[in-house]
Amino acid sequence: MIELQPELERPGRQTVLAWAVGIILTVGLIASTALVIALFPDSPYCAEYTGCLGLLVQAWEVGTRIARPMLALTVASLLAFYLLAAALLPD
Repeated sequence: MIELQPELERPGRQTVLAWAVGIILTVGLIASTALVIALFPDSPYCAEYTGCLGLLVQAWEVGTRIARPMLALTVASLLAFYLLAAALLPD
C-alpha cells in the first residue's frame, strides 16, 4: 500500500498556502507599482485619462514572463513523472 507523507495528507493546507502566496504576490505587485508612481510622478507611463495604469501593465508583463516558464517546467516534470510511472508499473 502507498503511504502518504504527513504533509501530503492535507491538500486543504496546500490550497490555503497557494492562495496566500497568490495574495502576497498580488499585493507586492500593486505596492511596487505605487512606489514607482511615488518616486517617478513624471513617468511617460502616466497619462491624463488612465493615470499610471501603464506602470501596472508593465509590471504585470514582467510577472507573466517569469511565471510562464515555471508553469511549463512544472507541466513537463509532471508529464515525465507520469510517463515514467506508466512505463515502470506493471499492467
